[in-house]
Amino acid sequence: MQGLREFREQRVRYRNRRDSVCMTTPTPFFSVVVPTWNTGAKIDETIHSLLNQDFPRDQYEIIVVDDGSTDDTLDRLKPYPDRIQISRQQNSGAASARNRGNQLAKGEYIVCFDHDDILFPHALTVYKRVIDAFEHPPVLMAEMTLFSTVEALELASGKPSSVECVKCRDYFGKTIFTAVMNSVLVLRKDRVLSAGGYSPDAGSYDDDDILFKLGNASPMVKIIRPITVGYRMHARNASRDLEFYTQGALALIRNERRGVYPGGGRRMIDRRGLIVSHLIWVCFWHFWKRKTPLYARFAFIVRLLLHARGMIFVAFLRKVARKFYSHEARSIDFSVSKSAER
Repeated sequence: MQGLREFREQRVRYRNRRDSVCMTTPTPFFSVVVPTWNTGAKIDETIHSLLNQDFPRDQYEIIVVDDGSTDDTLDRLKPYPDRIQISRQQNSGAASARNRGNQLAKGEYIVCFDHDDILFPHALTVYKRVIDAFEHPPVLMAEMTLFSTVEALELASGKPSSVECVKCRDYFGKTIFTAVMNSVLVLRKDRVLSAGGYSPDAGSYDDDDILFKLGNASPMVKIIRPITVGYRMHARNASRDLEFYTQGALALIRNERRGVYPGGGRRMIDRRGLIVSHLIWVCFWHFWKRKTPLYARFAFIVRLLLHARGMIFVAFLRKVARKFYSHEARSIDFSVSKSAER
């Protein structure tokens, strides 16, 4: 009987201790998910920018998914054992690493981020202010600037006095230009998971792919100002690999023809119009690649246009129809602790 009593008392003490831990460890609002592969020294600056936020540290978590790095990337992450969560997997591609990080995320919102970019100190505070102002939209897109050195980037990272943004019906119905890359995406986790996450075959278009999967999630909010993300320009940018970029565009076309993306026939004009607009950019890029013979450039362009057959006219229709799409511009005062909209 004495042993049984002691066992019950130990169970009560364990439960009280567990409940105490749960009460003192708040659930993060944001989960910053960073896939990485052979990043080297660049990961140091990225992690430093994520840790240097003026947002409460207990309200966001950082999850780094190493996609089978063979350089010193993991060694460079060792100094942050208590401040970031590290997950390792065999090399399976960025989309797979992002999906793994999204599954591990505890936050309500996922801040998608690339391993060589920089997040400005005010970024998470700006995101939270906008999310509250628009009653938790499923898709938030930030504004970015290009940089090559962190010293140059610091000139553009001053604290903002206001936040300018535009609310659209959804991504398919957007009326403004949006530079698409993972580091500017802030997505509600429940919607990402219910959409099935990133497609493993999307390649360099994994950011477009996830946006298309959430294309009719309403509303979509685009931050116009301030800039919150620094996109690093260097020789290993995925966007410089034209073949990789082309394969991503073709995967987007295949997924559209297979009916992967939502909206059915009612949103076909929007989906295909957006795909062709991306395709035109790729064609322009191929044409101006001077190291490639002219006939090879034309061959690439013809190949892409053949895959997009039937979509070109649809893109023209969307351009005309977009004039009738509605949007709401809003300014949020950032100079006081509580947002004041006007």
